[in-house]
Amino acid sequence: MLEAIRLHMHVIGIDSMVRKFFTMKDCRGDTTEWNVQNVGAGPYKNIPKREISILIISEKGLYYMHVISRRCLIEFGTCHPNVKEELDTWFYMMEKNEYPSPISIKQVFGSADIIAGDRVIFNIKGNSYRIIVKVKYSTQTMFIRFIGTHAEYSKVHAETI
Repeated sequence: MLEAIRLHMHVIGIDSMVRKFFTMKDCRGDTTEWNVQNVGAGPYKNIPKREISILIISEKGLYYMHVISRRCLIEFGTCHPNVKEELDTWFYMMEKNEYPSPISIKQVFGSADIIAGDRVIFNIKGNSYRIIVKVKYSTQTMFIRFIGTHAEYSKVHAETI
């Protein structure tokens, strides 16, 4: 089984930032050697050094998709309360599963459309709403590029948004 945790930690100094491996106990009490990926680089380079959200990855890899950004789902759900529950369910299913390829997304979300530019279109609430995401499968990262009604969706170019 793939194992990973998201660890929110207080980084004390530069020395902590460059450590590559360390041992820690997970929520089950099992001790594991963990590998720190992308600390202070890539998408994490602009996060303040004192507090950083680090993705800790076991040698077996990730077990969830990191969705950026949940805030836009929350804001959209606030403006459209009739779809809030479906957005929460979609987010939960994305973050609690591994999607190593477009095929794996299609297996879970049969109505999803895989399009050019590493984009995926999800139908929400009976095709009344759409979410367009850009997926980076190698890092299990999903960027929400658009969320809106079906009418709003028809005005955007899904491959380039």
